[in-house]
Order: sequence, then structure tokens, then C-alpha cells
Amino acid sequence: MVPNVSQLLTKTKALKLNQSLTCADFGIYVATSVICYEQYVGQTSNKFLKRWSAHRSNWNKQDCKTDSDKDQMALLRYYSENHCTINKPSLDEAYTVTFVKQPSCHSLDICENKWYHLIDAQINIQNMILPHVKSLLRCFVLFDPIRCCLPLCLLAFLPTQLAYSHRSI
Repeated sequence: MVPNVSQLLTKTKALKLNQSLTCADFGIYVATSVICYEQYVGQTSNKFLKRWSAHRSNWNKQDCKTDSDKDQMALLRYYSENHCTINKPSLDEAYTVTFVKQPSCHSLDICENKWYHLIDAQINIQNMILPHVKSLLRCFVLFDPIRCCLPLCLLAFLPTQLAYSHRSI
């Protein structure tokens, strides 16, 4: 059972949570190591219960010697590199989970990216690049910078797209 909390504690601050979310909701969640308090940010368009069960299943299938670079194995990989003992605890003994935000389904990536940067998540394996930035990068590859000024415009545009705002969190 995930406790309903009104704030998320990070190593440096307490963030007020404006929504009361349950396992039946979807959205952005944060897993926090109970040993060192480092954090992982994830998202799901399914129920939180289903996503956390998938994390639990991955945790139970692997031993501490995982070298997977997939983000679905990030919690186990971080634990194994930093805290692994002879007797691996259950996922629920190693991490607490907090449901932090339920944005609209089409803004899950953007919201996850904001929380990732806001709490300075250290456990996530894959760097987050927002979908619209990925498409801009694909466009950049298609143009020749010598013959077309579009890549320079894209380069000027990218920093604003990579920046994040704390206002809508």
C-alpha cells in the first residue's frame, strides 16, 4: 500500500503535492531509496498499481548482478551498484514510491521531464529527451548546414525546448 502524502521529500527540499493520487490513478511517480534517498522518476498511462507491479516483477526476476541499461531495470541496477547485500530485500523494502502528479495523457513526457530535473533524479538510466526535441533533432540531420540556415535556427531553438519550467508542476 502506498501512503497518500502531501509532500515529496528530496535531499534538499520538500515539494508540496497538490493532488491526492491512489494506486488506481495514472501519471508521474517517484521511487526513493530508503538507504540513500536518491530518486527515480517514472511515468505510466496505466494505473500506478500495474506499473509498480511491473517494477516489482523485474526486481524479483533478476539478481543483484544486472548490467541492463534499460530504464525498466534502473531501480535494481542502482541498488546493485550501490547497496547490494547477500540477501536482496524486496522492492518495497528498498524503495518507497510516491505518486506525484496526474497530468493529461498527452503531457506525460513533459511532466516526467520536469519532475526529473526538479528533484535531480539520479537513478534514471536513460536521459530524458522530449518527443518534440527528438523530432527537431531528426530534422537537423536531414539538412545540410552549409546550404541551409534551418539548422542554425534549430540550434537556437533547442535550448529553449530543453529548458523546463517549474510553474506547471
